[in-house]
Amino acid sequence: MSPSVRIALALLLLAAGFLLLAPMLTYPFGSDHGSFAAVADVIARGGVPYRDVWEIKPPGIYYLFWAVFAAFGRSIFALRLADLLWTLPAALAILLLLIGESRRSNVTAALSGLAIGLASLLKFTLGGLLLIPFVASFLSRNEPARSRLARAASCLAGCLLALAAVGLLLAKAGALREMVEIVFSWNSQYGKVQPSAPKPLLIAYQLASFHFRGQYLILSSPACSPSSASPT
Repeated sequence: MSPSVRIALALLLLAAGFLLLAPMLTYPFGSDHGSFAAVADVIARGGVPYRDVWEIKPPGIYYLFWAVFAAFGRSIFALRLADLLWTLPAALAILLLLIGESRRSNVTAALSGLAIGLASLLKFTLGGLLLIPFVASFLSRNEPARSRLARAASCLAGCLLALAAVGLLLAKAGALREMVEIVFSWNSQYGKVQPSAPKPLLIAYQLASFHFRGQYLILSSPACSPSSASPT
């Protein structure tokens, strides 16, 4: 199978995947959408995740919701469109990995790494896609090991570039330390408490969590924004 045929097949599969996921656009409001939408509202008013609003997900998901709201308005359709769009960086990363392997291109491999970095900013576990080029470099026997490892290293470099750029932006906004504390430190402790705590303690913990989430959902609503406050 020629490289052009493989690329065409990959694009066809990508389009088919999009069509298969299209029914998501009709799904009702989900439990996490309120949190993501509230953070998107804070961003729209000039705020920064983690610094100005407390949430535990990677930063990309909030900016994706903000961008979709800005482009398509605040609606269930816009929220579900965001759900659909966040899968595309991972699909693009895999497509670029296939193209990079077929063309043996370090540049395409770096672009695939960039896409993996963007995907991991939406869901950290998608960073596991980085294993693919390294596994491929060990399985391939049709080219020198140095070329295979250089392509895998290019993919890693592209991913690190995306993560470093976002990290610098958060640091400049004064939110990087807060993100690390909330997303990694707090989340890890929550993961330890949730399955092991006695049921009464777990219920109290969850109620407290929902209480604080409810507070920031209210405080970040448009009704509480400075622009909507009545003059004194």
